[in-house]
Amino acid sequence: MVQLVAVVLVLLQPQRVYFQPDQPIPVAIDTALFAQSAAPGETKLALLSPTGKLRLMVPFDASAESVDLNKIFPGEDGIWDGRVHYVQALSGGEPIGSPLVVVPLLQPHRARVRDPDALRIEVEHNAVLHTDQGDITIRLLPQYAPNTADHFATLVERGFYTHIPFHRILPGFVIQGGDPTGTGQGGPGYQIDLEPSPAQHSKGIVSMARQGHDVNTGGSQFFICLSRDQCRGLDGQYAVFGEVVDGLDAVDKIAAVELADPTAGRPAEPPRILSAELIPAPPRAIDDSQ
Repeated sequence: MVQLVAVVLVLLQPQRVYFQPDQPIPVAIDTALFAQSAAPGETKLALLSPTGKLRLMVPFDASAESVDLNKIFPGEDGIWDGRVHYVQALSGGEPIGSPLVVVPLLQPHRARVRDPDALRIEVEHNAVLHTDQGDITIRLLPQYAPNTADHFATLVERGFYTHIPFHRILPGFVIQGGDPTGTGQGGPGYQIDLEPSPAQHSKGIVSMARQGHDVNTGGSQFFICLSRDQCRGLDGQYAVFGEVVDGLDAVDKIAAVELADPTAGRPAEPPRILSAELIPAPPRAIDDSQ
């Protein structure tokens, strides 16, 4: 069966990924595509929270070749306030094109969250896992675990998750994959530290797995929660970096496969991630309520 995928426009493109304080933040505008796709009316850029809450909205010239985000949203009252932001274009009052995600970069010992060392700014992408049970689309959540989300996206983009099994399936609890060896002991050849987050582990939440009780042993293995009831004990113990926004039916199919060892969660025929890719995220809805 052929799946139809909606085409999402990329209208804004940062000229690089990392930006230091007091430097311009040039973002290229695809003026031709904007002119073809925009609705009549004023064009604006909205600065949003991860939940879509409107923080600032400023008019901009969509016919210009580029825009400087440091001039549009300057200082600690704008994109340098130490929080994760999304920059969404609007035309005629309607969101258009993929948003940009703005992630502040801070050393762990830094206490002043309103004084980030630099910003990472990219077009927002979702990760799509093409499994033999159907596609699973994951929205990344850098507001909870920015380094883990970026790490996972890098593995996806570089083709790590190709023909990788879901080696551990515990119905009602989690499905776990990302180990190229299928043993539960494999990974990308290095480890990353835990980024504990306040996010709740409910159905569809994606977290980084680890080796045993050593919290700083994340790598490529991840798990997807199957219920809030059985996963609430994971809160604060693992790095939540994503959520399934489409394909929960595929998650449920994976969770329902026959198990050779129900206690260990070892499937008789492990479902597999055939490939994975990053795709531009759809426009973000805007909550302008007071």
